[in-house]
Amino acid sequence: MDDEPSLCEMAALIFDQYQVLTLEESSGVIGILTSFQPDIILLDIMLGDTDGSLLCRKLKSNPAFSHIPIVLMTAAFIKERDKECGADGFIEKPFDLGAVNALIELITKGG
Repeated sequence: MDDEPSLCEMAALIFDQYQVLTLEESSGVIGILTSFQPDIILLDIMLGDTDGSLLCRKLKSNPAFSHIPIVLMTAAFIKERDKECGADGFIEKPFDLGAVNALIELITKGG
């Protein structure tokens, strides 16, 4: 989830080996995750309609979604509050594609 359409489009191209669903806002995400169970969620901290770290905390506290790894992304500094939401990883923008792929592989496949 990222509120920048170009990053959402790029994610679908970069991660073409995965089934990718991109969202630009958080509204309806619970319903979407009920029917679409992703292997991982890449979540921007600064979404236009909500705080990504709060959404991460909400998803991680819900037993139906707590098993889904979440990687938080930000163009700003990662704050201590963000680190405490239960995210499985963090990516700072601009990001190195190789590092992102390595992090996703590590989280989804265990190494």
